[in-house]
Amino acid sequence: MKTIKLILLALLMPVVLNAQTVTVDGIDYYIMSDWYNGTQTAHVSARAGKNGYSAYKELDNIVIHEQVTYNGVECPVTGIEYGAFYYCDNITTLELPSTIVSIGGSAFEHCDNLTSIVLPSGLVEIGENAFRECTSLSSIEIPSGVTEIGAYAFMSCSQLKSVTLHEGLSRICEHAFYRCGQLEDIVLPSSLREIQPFAFQYCFALTHIEIPSGTTTITSNPFVGCTSLTSLSVESGNTVYESPDNRYIIEKATKRLIAVNNETLIPTDVPIIGKYAFAERNDLESIVIPQNVTRIEEGAFWWCQNLKTISVRGTIDYVGYRAFERTRWYYNQPDGLIYLDDMLLGYNNYFQKAYIKNGTRLIAERCFEMCSANELSIPSTVELIGDYIFSQYGNYEIQKMYVGSSVPIEITENTLYCGYSIPLYVPAGCSGSYQSAPYWNSFYAGNFEFGNEEITLGASGIRTFCSENSLDFYGSDVKAYAVTDYDATTSEIILTRIYDVPERTGVVLVADPGTYQVPSYPRPSDGTNMLVGVTNDTYLNKVYDGYTNYILANKNGNIGFYPVKDGTTLAAGKAYLRLPVGSQPSLARMRFADDDNEATGIVTRMTAPIGDGHIYNLSGQRLREPVKGLNIVNGKKVMVK
Repeated sequence: MKTIKLILLALLMPVVLNAQTVTVDGIDYYIMSDWYNGTQTAHVSARAGKNGYSAYKELDNIVIHEQVTYNGVECPVTGIEYGAFYYCDNITTLELPSTIVSIGGSAFEHCDNLTSIVLPSGLVEIGENAFRECTSLSSIEIPSGVTEIGAYAFMSCSQLKSVTLHEGLSRICEHAFYRCGQLEDIVLPSSLREIQPFAFQYCFALTHIEIPSGTTTITSNPFVGCTSLTSLSVESGNTVYESPDNRYIIEKATKRLIAVNNETLIPTDVPIIGKYAFAERNDLESIVIPQNVTRIEEGAFWWCQNLKTISVRGTIDYVGYRAFERTRWYYNQPDGLIYLDDMLLGYNNYFQKAYIKNGTRLIAERCFEMCSANELSIPSTVELIGDYIFSQYGNYEIQKMYVGSSVPIEITENTLYCGYSIPLYVPAGCSGSYQSAPYWNSFYAGNFEFGNEEITLGASGIRTFCSENSLDFYGSDVKAYAVTDYDATTSEIILTRIYDVPERTGVVLVADPGTYQVPSYPRPSDGTNMLVGVTNDTYLNKVYDGYTNYILANKNGNIGFYPVKDGTTLAAGKAYLRLPVGSQPSLARMRFADDDNEATGIVTRMTAPIGDGHIYNLSGQRLREPVKGLNIVNGKKVMVK
């Protein structure tokens, strides 16, 4: 291998290339004049070679001089400029002149055969990517004059085992020692004030780290992917951070969890899970987010590839960007919008209509980033919306926005960021509130009001229904049900309450007799439904296309679904039930999945046991006789006192 040689004084006359550049031994030096002080210095400058590499790669012998002569003046060489020795794999060892005070970005990037380097004691600056991917470099000592190690400075120095830092260093920038997989130990000086995100990411051999007493800024986990890290401690006297049991780092004032070792789960007393705190913990298969946690920041569980189960015990008020992305749980979610409890986190695959389901309370930050949806519909249950839900670069695909809340949700100037030239549709009578609400009033196309659907229920308090409009039943006195299953052993259909009813969807409605107004604006499908809605008068036969058709009726006090007679015409605005041929009960009784349905004609209150008949509890188990409380008897809910 060839070696850079140090020549302390250039005796050869330089070749003048232009007014400010000279070349000595094949190396270009850029002359920098300080006219105010009357001094001149020189920097080693880059020269482009083949394939984008440094031209110095072609030199047989590389020499950096301590000073060069320009116009008869000896100019000390004080810096190495950006990319000067990029991809120079002819360098094996290097001792820089004592005059060097700055090493620019990518100055020695990809010097693959560089095994050792002696940095001058007067060095002040190490730029971004300065020694990136010097894959043979085994040790480095950073002089005390260096106050900041630039971003990616030693990234992917895969053989780097020893790093010596001195007092005076105040900042280690992001990814500075990223993927230094052989680095086993590093002592951080007490002068260190800031450790930036991912500074030590993928330092696989690192087993212990102590945060100095003077460190006051750690905004994100610096130790992501440090799979051998068993001890995380904070030096006594640190006023900002602490490390209970040397297992994790906590910000004292906020109790924010900054970083954890390779074994710790979520402490029960922390309210905030910080940025990337558990990222890439591939040992995690399930997590329980404790009751006290109210905030989950960006990337908190990002890329935990084996994480399949997530349980939330409390109420979360904020979910940051990519908090759960690239987990097994996230990948297992069906196409469309991705929910965790009452939180909307993101989406799988592309779609055009982003209709958020009722019951959603929180929309996570940057939830719809890079989404191509052209309509957004937000239900009245949403209370919190994160910033940049369409990404920080905006989304100009959105053409319409619907908001179901009669009271404008509090947002910031960064929340929607979608180009406000689109129309905003709000509930009837609420446009004035939105026109005066901060940031909602920025929709230049104007605020418009969507209408209500009028629905009437007769004396029985139950009917089937279908509309050409989407309907929002959340908060309504009318309960809407889909038929989600059929139990052939009991001849019962299972009715599940839903709040979002898309247009042309058949449902069973239950309420006290009367006329109701239900908001009408775009809503998503709420899942499986065996009912078929009709918006025109529809001709039905009993059996068609492998299914038996049923309609809702009351026969001898038994309300349920009965097979239709051939040639029956079902009026527009109703729905019928389809059951596969082979499942042909004379009456499909109704079993309501919710246990609070006491609508007229369905629930009978009684004080004495019932005689014969099919009796079930609310779990669908058959009983010999009614028990105290709610029972299902012959398809009806019955209260036994």
